[in-house]
Amino acid sequence: MTKSRTIGTKEYEVQEEGSDVFNIFEEMYPKCEFYGPSKAEGAKFKIIKIYPNVSRTVAARIVRANARLKLFANVDYVIEISGETWDSITDDVRKILMLHELNHVYVTYKKDGSGKLTLKDHDVQDFMSIIKEHGIDWFANLGSTMGSLYFEKEKEDNPDFVPNIKL
Repeated sequence: MTKSRTIGTKEYEVQEEGSDVFNIFEEMYPKCEFYGPSKAEGAKFKIIKIYPNVSRTVAARIVRANARLKLFANVDYVIEISGETWDSITDDVRKILMLHELNHVYVTYKKDGSGKLTLKDHDVQDFMSIIKEHGIDWFANLGSTMGSLYFEKEKEDNPDFVPNIKL
């Protein structure tokens, strides 16, 4: 079951329990680096699939909720997923992509031992667990898929063109 709404040229689908996206989220959440006996264990997420995409170069991203979103939607983070890309990749790549986004969340600890959720930027060392388990090819395959979805004209003009895909 999903709730959807069109705003401008994009369709936003909130992924709820039972959707393929939510099922993959539930599978990957315990595997992310912040999971464990910390404040992060209770983090609240909303997942939104956006059609056709978040942008032509963004497969997915995670954003921290602002104060209003936390208050009215009771959420800490929003994961935005490019719908056409998600629909075009395998379940294995979907799982890695979800894990990648979840690994952006981490807990910083204060001197009193209390934790605070925050987001980290891309850092190969921080995402080493994904690279060790899945290699780097998953990202190349994702870039190839997005390239064929959104950059055919650029590829026709320049066969060596490689899109700058972001996560």
